[in-house]
Amino acid sequence: MPFAFVLGRESELSLAELVQVVNADKIACEPVSGSPSFLVMECAEFSGQHFSRCGGLIKYGEVQEAAMGAADRAITDLVMATAKKAKRLHFGISVYPASPQVTRKTLAEWQERMNLLGLSIRQNLKAEKTSTRFVTSTEPQLSSVVVAKNKLVTENGLEVLVGVEEKRVWIGRTLAVQDFEAFAHRDMGRPSRDDVSGMLPPKLARTMLNLAGISINKAAVVLDPFCGSGTIAQEALLLGAGKVLASDASDKAVADAQVNIDWLMKQQVLTGECRFEQVDAGELHRWLPENFVDLIATEPFLGDPVRGRLSRDGVIKRQADLSQLYERALTSMAKVLKPDGRLVIIFPVLEEHRVPFPPAMGRFFQVVEPWKQFFVANSKRGGLDYQRPGQRVGREIFVLKKK
Repeated sequence: MPFAFVLGRESELSLAELVQVVNADKIACEPVSGSPSFLVMECAEFSGQHFSRCGGLIKYGEVQEAAMGAADRAITDLVMATAKKAKRLHFGISVYPASPQVTRKTLAEWQERMNLLGLSIRQNLKAEKTSTRFVTSTEPQLSSVVVAKNKLVTENGLEVLVGVEEKRVWIGRTLAVQDFEAFAHRDMGRPSRDDVSGMLPPKLARTMLNLAGISINKAAVVLDPFCGSGTIAQEALLLGAGKVLASDASDKAVADAQVNIDWLMKQQVLTGECRFEQVDAGELHRWLPENFVDLIATEPFLGDPVRGRLSRDGVIKRQADLSQLYERALTSMAKVLKPDGRLVIIFPVLEEHRVPFPPAMGRFFQVVEPWKQFFVANSKRGGLDYQRPGQRVGREIFVLKKK
């Protein structure tokens, strides 16, 4: 059946993650239509459990195709049917472009049309003595915060999803929104943070784990050899990994990560085990057995914080230093990773300057792009770019397999 997905700010990264989540469970999916923010896919199945695994998806729901002239009637019927089952209905309507050709003007016209329709439906329900509230926003879409706070994905709530194309429209209901509070709590609420050396966002950490496209279960062994504050380790445990190994050359990082995992385990019951060790990433093969790890997901050291614009010589030196670090780390990671394992790794991007692949990259690994049937990666090297607004150092994310 058709499902609609509202993608995150880094839409290609969100889509790549979605592709790999369904690939991991061998779910047949085909894209039907979409834009950078809204995707419709025909899927054999897709559940709230699949959605909650993702770090980059904002919403998902069930939708059906409708003709342009039949949209108002279809939306009215959906709201009325929901109202019959609800004690007091809260509903809202979000309009998304389901095609890149849909203009802002068209979207604004649809928003105005949907606001008028929502008010009309509310009046009709009021006349039938049905208690209801119509939730609106200044934007064409209700944010996930608005949807959650107004309980629009409960039995007494409804968010109507409207995906607009040039000659047709997709109409349905939101089934779930991202648990933004939980992600924020695991980011800002944990006891040990190091803003100087950098913090990997929990959403990105989860997305990286999912990009591997393998089942993260009780039998899975997951490794992060540059664990920092333990973000990837915590998300791996939450995804159900049975054994999580995390290491770092810094004793402070290892101590911070252990504190954060202990804190997480007090918050909720986790069945997996997590082990921390102070180990240089170039010496992993001296710590772990050969062909032992199913999945390595990691953000290596990206260089010292950038305070101002670097000179050309400064960029070259930085690239050379990091290339040496990556060479040693990749050589060691290749030894401990299983032949069918996956490595998801970040390379830094500084003002469009990218760290050259070290020799070990081509010697031991091959870049894979499982999402190629959906889109061409935004990095010419086969990776996926990620950069938060205001950041000087961006990230280039690669999925690798052993040769």
